[in-house]
Amino acid sequence: EALASTIESCSQSDDEQKSDDNNIINEVEGPIESIVAELRFIAQQSKLWISGGGVHTAATSSTAGDASSPSKIYNTNVIIDEKGKITSFYHKIHLFDVSIPGKVNLKESNTTAPGQKLV
Repeated sequence: EALASTIESCSQSDDEQKSDDNNIINEVEGPIESIVAELRFIAQQSKLWISGGGVHTAATSSTAGDASSPSKIYNTNVIIDEKGKITSFYHKIHLFDVSIPGKVNLKESNTTAPGQKLV
């Protein structure tokens, strides 16, 4: 068996990836409408396991920890088997926040909610 892996932030548009955990897990047959569906199709056709990293999925305000920011996303890694089945997924826990005064201020946490559990 072989594994193909995508780069982090492989989804280009937040809008096309907004869904809750149940939609990720239950994304079944039908037209190819999202990066996850496309990765499932590729896995099935090529008989490869795929690690799809950095898929943006909607975080609910209750799980994002900030009810005033319902538009936050999760940075989600999805594991797909050679049959196109989602076997697990992980919401990134440790977000990239760095501040170097006068040089750079990057805060992934401004738009991304941290995951709550290890896989």
